[in-house]
Amino acid sequence: MLKVLSVFFFILFLFYNYTFYNSETYKEKSNNSHEKHKLKLEQYTVKLKKIETNKKFKTFIDNSEYFKKKQKQPKFWELIK
Repeated sequence: MLKVLSVFFFILFLFYNYTFYNSETYKEKSNNSHEKHKLKLEQYTVKLKKIETNKKFKTFIDNSEYFKKKQKQPKFWELIK
């Protein structure tokens, strides 16, 4: 008897969910909530301050002199001698 009741409630639960999520009211509510969220995000992004920098990020820094000054490391066999 308990199994029959549990199966009945389970089927009732599935039917309710299926009909609710496919109904027009749910679709309208979800669309409204998406639109409200979109408006909130737009308002928030308008209030944000832009960070301005004077740096030029595309300038090339020449490091070739640094790599030329690098000392040659002795090899393992030279250290043993």
